[in-house]
Amino acid sequence: MTLSLTCNHCKLAITGEDEDELVVNVQEHVGEHSRAHGVSHVVTREQVLHRLRRQQEKEAAGRNE
Repeated sequence: MTLSLTCNHCKLAITGEDEDELVVNVQEHVGEHSRAHGVSHVVTREQVLHRLRRQQEKEAAGRNE
């Protein structure tokens, strides 16, 4: 099952076939943004997975309305 998160800055859907791939793809995407702005920012695996869970909860709540 493909997982995805939407970038808060550019609204791009970042995808991965599983949690491991999604985490790597999000970390790369965030790195690209931070380098473009001349800063260094690292997103941890825990941060990505926490955001994924929050997004999934919101989506599930929307389906139950």
